[in-house]
Amino acid sequence: MFKTTKILIFTLLFSLFGTAFFTMPAHAATNLGFSALSVNVGEGETFDIAIHADPQGIKNYTLKAEINFPPDLLEVTEFVKTGGWIPLVQPGFDLIDNDNGVFIKTGGYVGGFSAPATLGMVTFKAKKAGTGTISATANSMVLDANSQNVISSALPGIDITIRAADAAAPTVVCGNGVLENGEGCDDGNQANGDGCSASCTIEELQAERELIEELPAELFDITLELDDYTVPNIKELGARLTFISFGRVPTPVDLTFTIKDSSGKAVHTQKGDIVVETEGVYNVKFEDITLSLGKYTLVAETLYNTDVYDEFTQSFEIAEEAEAAYWIWYGLGALILVIVIGYLARRKRNR
Repeated sequence: MFKTTKILIFTLLFSLFGTAFFTMPAHAATNLGFSALSVNVGEGETFDIAIHADPQGIKNYTLKAEINFPPDLLEVTEFVKTGGWIPLVQPGFDLIDNDNGVFIKTGGYVGGFSAPATLGMVTFKAKKAGTGTISATANSMVLDANSQNVISSALPGIDITIRAADAAAPTVVCGNGVLENGEGCDDGNQANGDGCSASCTIEELQAERELIEELPAELFDITLELDDYTVPNIKELGARLTFISFGRVPTPVDLTFTIKDSSGKAVHTQKGDIVVETEGVYNVKFEDITLSLGKYTLVAETLYNTDVYDEFTQSFEIAEEAEAAYWIWYGLGALILVIVIGYLARRKRNR
């Protein structure tokens, strides 16, 4: 009777609104970290910095990393999200501003993570020679199951040294904490299992592998239903979109409804919108149009999170009520006939 689409994207099972989420609790435990303690690169070169979170055994669900960098020395050229994170693309939670040196990325970890996990990799380009610092700001946060910010107050920073183009590169030493030519990371040790391997290459952490294996296949449920599939006119057609399991973040959804005739030609289009938080229903009526008798298709399109698109269809028919009217009059005629026959029979008995 209706079409259901299961969408594996953008389910953020967390809340990011309210002043309580920005308050640092006394029991803060999750450490935010970078894949290097310092960087030494040449002018014009690029380098990658991974953003890690270590919850130290306490299950977390959401990570927001806000980073400041010197815009006169550096620019962000790319960010690659690690598999398993679901991004939150809303103002204040997703930004790359090279003019002011601000980088913000936010992701939800379905099912939570209690072992170290990597949000993603930021690529910087060294614009000119100089020194500066890349640092996480106090607006960074990690949320637990109660949507409490449990990030450690010890926020990471990276000292940046950019050499002139003709300056000699330093000798590469893995484990000294300095990201140098040829290294994918350098966190100051040569231990495996912390996101940066003993050979200074980025690791896929166990928590990420487990999440990819356990990620559920059904996170969103959107359905399009019609009240009736045969109506006497278009104004009697009632349709609704139902949204289920949209997480706890208010999500704006843009809607487009198109009616197509039997040849596939669009004969009517109208827009709508809804903000869904966990569940929602959008009812649509078609009051301002007139359609002739025939078969039609209603197409409902949804767009949210800037690029998550889907399409739903239902067929219906506009038909005359003649047949129904016939049965009504037939029934009334039969009832009258029964009454007349009964009356005549009673008169005959009375004689």
